[in-house]
Amino acid sequence: MKKILLILALALPMMVAAQNNTVKWKYAELIGTTKAMSTKIALSIDYGQIKDESGKIETFNTMIDAMNYMSEQGWEFVQAYVVGGKTGDVYHWIIKHN
Repeated sequence: MKKILLILALALPMMVAAQNNTVKWKYAELIGTTKAMSTKIALSIDYGQIKDESGKIETFNTMIDAMNYMSEQGWEFVQAYVVGGKTGDVYHWIIKHN
């Protein structure tokens, strides 16, 4: 019985600390696809549609334009990778927000 009480006494503070320090992040993905014969990319954001104050869907010319906008909204860069495709490269940027 004393062992059980000792285990509970040691484990309870750790369980409470773990619950209090829970970090909840939101993640999104910026996806940029190169256009044939163009210096611009087609960009989508896998988080839902990003709309301006008037309700119009935001469009961006480059990945950096999109990242600067998302940074202003409190998002942080996490990781990037590129996947080559038949029609061009696809750029994936993972971002997070808490």
